[in-house]
Amino acid sequence: MLRCFGLFKSTNSWASMTKYFIQFFITGLAISVFLFDVSISNIQAEQAILEPRSFDENMRSDIPVSGNFLKGILATDVNTNIDPNNLFVWLPSSSRKLLCLTVDSRDGIYHAKVEYDIAGKPEGFFRLKIPTKHKSNLQGYKARELAILPHISSTCGDSPGEIVPIFWGGVPMTVDQIILLTNSRNADVRYSVDFKEYSGCSPINELPRTAFDTECEIEVPASKKQISIILVLDDFESRIGEIRFTLHKP
Repeated sequence: MLRCFGLFKSTNSWASMTKYFIQFFITGLAISVFLFDVSISNIQAEQAILEPRSFDENMRSDIPVSGNFLKGILATDVNTNIDPNNLFVWLPSSSRKLLCLTVDSRDGIYHAKVEYDIAGKPEGFFRLKIPTKHKSNLQGYKARELAILPHISSTCGDSPGEIVPIFWGGVPMTVDQIILLTNSRNADVRYSVDFKEYSGCSPINELPRTAFDTECEIEVPASKKQISIILVLDDFESRIGEIRFTLHKP
């Protein structure tokens, strides 16, 4: 029999061929699994896009600064370049029906309000569709120069009682630090996490600082998914503003 198959004349040749076929089979199986996984990931990515139900934006030099003194939250590197095609949000499992966003550039030129329907959405990360007509202008900002305040609610006119984190460029493995962007109104800005001792915030030195002028860098427990935060404005001995909210995080 071995004479008819010169390729297998020795035990070593047989062992080599067996090893070759096993490696070929394993490689083929790995490629198949990889392609299947990529296909599933692409399907999930397509399903994870949130389209806005309403979108309103303005870009002019005389936009008045109004509303809450809390202007935005950052959960990514402050120097990340803005790309309107790569904005992500993490949503908790909730009965809330809307994701509400307000957007303010620090120089006061850009302002937007966006609403997303999140009824029935599962917990997880979603890419946010931003149909802006000012993409090139927005790309001129860094993450710390564009305040976005995302909160979930039944109506977007409500105060931001439940805030969720947003991410530029991709989604993180964990969230252990956030930055709050605030308009101090010439007062001292302080915060408390989970009703612990208050800590101070830092003024922004770079100009212009029309819409917000203060950053609060906050360490948050990586293992907790809900965190209570109190943000206050103190003018000498008088408290002139206070916001209490729950931060939902992955």
